[in-house]
Amino acid sequence: MYILVTNFHSIKNKGDLGIVLGLINSLKEKSDNLHFGIVGKNIEERIWWEKNGVDFFVPLLSNPKNSGKLSAIKFCFNYYLSLFFISNSQSASSHYKDNLEKLKTLEAYKGADLIISKGGSFFREPGYKSNILPVGILGHLHQLMVAKKLSKPVILSAQSFGPINNVYSKWILKNAFGLFDLITTRDSDSELFLREKLGIKDNLYTVGDSAFLLGNSNGEDGDNLIFKTIENDKKIGKKCVGLTVRSWSNKKEYDNYIKALVYLLNIYTKKGFVFYLMPQVVGPSSVEDDRIVSKELFGRVDVEQRKHIRLVEEELDIPDLLKLYKKMDYFIATRLHSAIFSILAEVPVVAIGYEPKTESVFKDLGILKFVSDIRYLSEDKMVDLFEQLLNTQRNIYLQIKRKAFLMAEKNIELILEKIKSLR
Repeated sequence: MYILVTNFHSIKNKGDLGIVLGLINSLKEKSDNLHFGIVGKNIEERIWWEKNGVDFFVPLLSNPKNSGKLSAIKFCFNYYLSLFFISNSQSASSHYKDNLEKLKTLEAYKGADLIISKGGSFFREPGYKSNILPVGILGHLHQLMVAKKLSKPVILSAQSFGPINNVYSKWILKNAFGLFDLITTRDSDSELFLREKLGIKDNLYTVGDSAFLLGNSNGEDGDNLIFKTIENDKKIGKKCVGLTVRSWSNKKEYDNYIKALVYLLNIYTKKGFVFYLMPQVVGPSSVEDDRIVSKELFGRVDVEQRKHIRLVEEELDIPDLLKLYKKMDYFIATRLHSAIFSILAEVPVVAIGYEPKTESVFKDLGILKFVSDIRYLSEDKMVDLFEQLLNTQRNIYLQIKRKAFLMAEKNIELILEKIKSLR
């Protein structure tokens, strides 16, 4: 059976990659003769995927090259035009005849037995802003509507949904989602959103994020010098705290976020703590590279305290990243999947939520008190959050990890039921 996984972003985003690896590896472990292809944005990543036994294809609908209104209007027009051509096999091939890569993608769709949209937060309005022309939503949806035009079964796997305020976005998603064979959400608030706001009732379940299926990363430490640095810090009695940061579009909220972290680091580096700024997302664009924000944060900490802060600048693969997380005594996660990786490593973690998904995932795991919204973060809130973390027993995270794994396993079981029905 050939399964085409869509809506992949980049291997430079370790959370995005962890979702896909957790999904594919778990399905392969439980079912024979499954072969996978992936639709991703960055064609230069094809070599990596092919080395790992997965075919790589580009999306049929290209993203607009700039963010102007005219480009967005053209993109929306091309969304409908391409789906019109795809409805007819002969016209579809003709439509893409000058683009060999897109012809390959079209043939992959035609040859696929099942289309799975990987986990993530695709169907939302980023930064809590209403989108008049929902380019992002349409771009992700197009990869699934192509499958339906070709009469292929479609699964939305372990995703977060909302917020969406645009009436047009709600209308088009309500009609599209009603066509899909199975929808699983990775948090209960997303299921509630689909039921109450979009009227989706059937074949809808709450499960867990597929990255929780990655398991432990055992074995020897990697060759990276950072492992030796951690060992040396612990030998002299230091407590190691992992930290992930990210950019944020609202300047005032971003400044308050950075100030709160600077305040925290200035205080606790004087109390025997060492902070490791982790590279959870390192691209593909500079805007997405967390190391840039890490350097900014480092530069704003008092000069004397910087000697207690470690900038981890190397790009690490997921096994080494998980090993690195496991070395931490505590973790402060802005990236949701850095929080998930911390739970996998059984490390006490607090999260700075930049979308509703973080609060909802933590609520479902029974640890909502360990989340603070990035929009309202202050110096005092950051200290209070960290103090809660310091007073938490590490062993409770083993129970949380087990719960999260069982929730993610439920998703695999539901997908396997669909696979069985197709054979």
